[in-house]
Amino acid sequence: MLDPVDGTNNYALGFPICAISLALLYQGRPVYGFIYDHSTASLYEGGPAHQLLRNQQKIQRDATAAQAQTMVGAHFPMQLELQAKLAPLLAKYRIRSFGSAALSATYVATGYLTGAIDYRVKLWDIAAAYALCAAAGLGWTFVAGSPFPVSSFHPHQGNCPYYVGTPALIEEFRVLLAG
Repeated sequence: MLDPVDGTNNYALGFPICAISLALLYQGRPVYGFIYDHSTASLYEGGPAHQLLRNQQKIQRDATAAQAQTMVGAHFPMQLELQAKLAPLLAKYRIRSFGSAALSATYVATGYLTGAIDYRVKLWDIAAAYALCAAAGLGWTFVAGSPFPVSSFHPHQGNCPYYVGTPALIEEFRVLLAG
């Protein structure tokens, strides 16, 4: 599954936060992903049964850095109802919005972000990052049920809202979204 420019609006404006995202699917599930980060000229790759790599070097998730400061990736604009549910989280943590769902989830896989949430994302935006997060051993929750295995594809498919992150942050998302 290929997304040739994730962060299209950024790219069109000359803002370098965009990515090329390619996921290898087996029986409709992401088994390996590649994400090229245009802003850093870095190629990330990995999958559930593979290591997470940046420019062919193994990435060590730094637990110390993650404990020092929690940063969460989120997509804006966000519906007011969702903002209300997430208000405690939005007030507690530093929030980052990159304009690229692929990069936001990739930064969770690398440990730069503690977690991410996105309700306005398409399957092709996150399939490769899903594999990268699996390589990092991170939990991924689809709010409306998993789109995997993929059995068909259409460019007008609906969104597949999700959240991903450390176990503690996944639990915070779950509790806040249930309320």
